[in-house]
Amino acid sequence: MITLNLSIDFELGWGDLARLTHDDAFYRRVVSGLEQTANVMEVLRERAIPSTWGVVGACCYSSLEELREAAPRAFAAVEQQVQALARNRGSYLEVLFCRDAVGSIAQSTVIELASHGFVHLTPVGMDTGILRDDVVASAHVLRKLGGKEVVSFIPPQNYHWPDEAFAGSGIRYIRHTPSVFGHPYSDPRIPAKFARLWNDFIYPVRHASGRTDDARLLFLRIDRGERLWNAQMALIRRLLNSARGSLYLFSHPHNLDTPLIVERFAQLCDLIASSRDRGALQFTRFVRELN
Repeated sequence: MITLNLSIDFELGWGDLARLTHDDAFYRRVVSGLEQTANVMEVLRERAIPSTWGVVGACCYSSLEELREAAPRAFAAVEQQVQALARNRGSYLEVLFCRDAVGSIAQSTVIELASHGFVHLTPVGMDTGILRDDVVASAHVLRKLGGKEVVSFIPPQNYHWPDEAFAGSGIRYIRHTPSVFGHPYSDPRIPAKFARLWNDFIYPVRHASGRTDDARLLFLRIDRGERLWNAQMALIRRLLNSARGSLYLFSHPHNLDTPLIVERFAQLCDLIASSRDRGALQFTRFVRELN
């Protein structure tokens, strides 16, 4: 039997503030992705597909001043980028804050509410104490808004975070951070990008972990055109039929930004539900588990 986790990295514009500031098309995709969130949730509900949504804690607020007060050191790390966004986009609040949407996510019976950090920091060159502030602040606001436990963490951009960053946060489960053909998953260089494409379409890398030696992580290329999506669906179908190891699938709301793409997401969920119903699949938390 294969084990599976389907996750959504719910970050609005926090995942790429610089791009949000200058790229009009990306800005529109973020807005449209948020508009489709309810439809994505309905697809999961109708098919009873459990999923993990890692939410950026800052989305739960409504002003920059609130963020500064909640986690001053974490906010300071992104403040210049946020201020540039505010100067360039008069409507910037709509792509940073969505308290009502997070509340709806938290109330879903098929969604595990998880942390995706407070302001989507990455650990490169970042003090561990600031990372800890970020995780704690995120878990705190998500628990307060959602009224449920928050014990899972999705690392922004799949970077490896030190275990010390989770002290005092209550986080216990973390989506693993693999390397792909010798490249760190988050490596921005061109060879690493081609390696991830090979991983996501042709031959997913098996990652050893404390739980299994056959774990795979795939970014859903759901918005890259019908032919490529069909190719990835064929790969996922083959993996589900293999009935062994663990499979971790993830996407972002801005990659699920049109009704057509939501229909493709529904096709994926139908495939997952079929595997579940015939007893070939069970759902799991993330691979990396803190002691």
